[in-house]
Amino acid sequence: MTFPKTYENDCPGRVRFYHIGHPEPVTLPRFIEGVKHACNLYGGEPEALATLRDLGQRVTKGEITAFEAAELYPTDLARRLREETEWTANRGPRLGGHCGFADGLKAGKLVRYAYGFTGAPPGGMAGRSGVPLAIAVQMILEGQITGKGVLAPEACIDPMPFFERYSKYWTTPPEQGRILSQVVEELD
Repeated sequence: MTFPKTYENDCPGRVRFYHIGHPEPVTLPRFIEGVKHACNLYGGEPEALATLRDLGQRVTKGEITAFEAAELYPTDLARRLREETEWTANRGPRLGGHCGFADGLKAGKLVRYAYGFTGAPPGGMAGRSGVPLAIAVQMILEGQITGKGVLAPEACIDPMPFFERYSKYWTTPPEQGRILSQVVEELD
């Protein structure tokens, strides 16, 4: 996988990606016209992934509980980072938050679109999950989401009104009023 040139220039290096279990590979092709294939990847620091893997194996073996693993994670990661001699020299790309890439043909040319948030709510993953859920409930109550049943967000939420609401909860205001950063580039 390559990154948009904008990110490559700011963040040279390599990062390893892992497939993670999320519904988007199934739902995106169903609800977004033209999407044929999708995958969900996590590209965290190798040290963080190794720490999570080690703690997960200890939980599976019954050596520690999941709660104990959560308590151990920060200190185990810090120890691993101190032991990594090239940690600061080979950090890899830093895309931050959540971002998405799409490659495809447009006017006969292979292009890539990349989008990323220009901010985020406080609270880490709790804020990134809880705030969108609360906004969706509010949109349902206001009649802006009318679909019935269990639906993926892309099946029932108009994205720009949603992101405009979401941006109001960010710890830093959107850059120059932009909710999403966008990079478009032609691929060779």
